[in-house]
Amino acid sequence: MSPLSISTSQDLLAYIPAALGFWPSESIAVLAITADSTTGAVLRADLSPAVTHPDGAALHIAELVANAEPAKTVAAIYTAEPFKGGQFPHLEVALALMAHLPDCQTVFWVSPDKVRSYTTGEVFTTDEVKASPMALDAMFSGRNITPDCSVEIPEADFMSSEHEETIEAVTQALVLAGTTTTGGEGVIKLWDAVLNGQKITTKTEIALLATLKNHTLRDVAMATMISSDLPEPSNPEKIGLRCMGATNTDPEWDRIDKAETILKDLLVLATGPLRAEPLALLGAFEWHKGRGTAAVQYLEAGLAENPEHRLSSLLLEVCTTA
Repeated sequence: MSPLSISTSQDLLAYIPAALGFWPSESIAVLAITADSTTGAVLRADLSPAVTHPDGAALHIAELVANAEPAKTVAAIYTAEPFKGGQFPHLEVALALMAHLPDCQTVFWVSPDKVRSYTTGEVFTTDEVKASPMALDAMFSGRNITPDCSVEIPEADFMSSEHEETIEAVTQALVLAGTTTTGGEGVIKLWDAVLNGQKITTKTEIALLATLKNHTLRDVAMATMISSDLPEPSNPEKIGLRCMGATNTDPEWDRIDKAETILKDLLVLATGPLRAEPLALLGAFEWHKGRGTAAVQYLEAGLAENPEHRLSSLLLEVCTTA
C-alpha cells in the first residue's frame, strides 16, 4: 500500500479516522509526527476523564505518545459540545494537551459538522475533511472507516453437554498427539483447509474450537491464520514471533479477514469461558491492524467470560499501555 500524503489540515484530520478505522466521538486523538515529517502512531482516549482532570489526563496521554518518539504532535478533541458565543468547549483540556504533548502544533475542536483550531482560528466543515484528497486516497486504498468504534460480538446459542464433551475430547487427543508433531500438524491442516474454502460443519466448528483450548496449539492455529506460508510446529519461537507481528513478512490481511469471520461463527457455538479463546484472537488481530479500541472491546468481553484468561490479560495490558 502506497503512503498517504497529507498537505492540509483537512488531510490531517482525515488521516486520524483512516488510521483508527472509525470516526471518533467524545474522544481525544493525538497524531505523532516523526522527525522527517511523516505520520506515526495515532492514539485515541476517552474525553470524559480529561474533562474532570485535564492536566492528569494530558500527562498520561503524553507519556503514552512518547513511546512513538514523535518530533511533534497534533491533537483533536472530538465532541458534540458546541462552539458558543466565541467560546471553545473543553478549552482547559486543549490547553493541557498543548502544555504537555511533545511539541504540540495545534489542537482541533471537531464537532459532527464543523472543525476549528484552538490555536490558529482556522475553520472548516467535517464534510471538507471527508472530501479531502487524503480521505479519497484512504477510500481507494481500501481503508474502511466505520461510524463508531463499537464491535459486534455474536451471542452464543445453547451448547449441549455432548458438544462440550466432544470439544474436550478433541483437545485432549490433539495434546496427546504432541504439540510439536502430529497435533500441531493436525491444527495447521484443519485451519488451512477452512481458510481455503472447505465447507464448515458443526463437527468442523467443534474441532476448530478444540484447537484453541491449548495455548501451544492455539499459537500454531493463529500463525496459520496469519500467513499461507504454513508454520513449522517444531519451531515454537518462530511461531511466537509471527503471532506478535515480529517478522519481516507482512500478514495476509485477506486470510486474516477470513479467519475473523470463522472466529465470529465459533462464538455462536462457544459458551461460557470457552468464548474467551476466539475473542482473544479477534482482539489480537484488531491490535495487529492498529485498532486498539476495538481490540480492547474483544479482550474485555473475553475476560468477562474467563477472568483468568492469560492471553487476553497480556494483550489488554499491551493495548492499554500503547
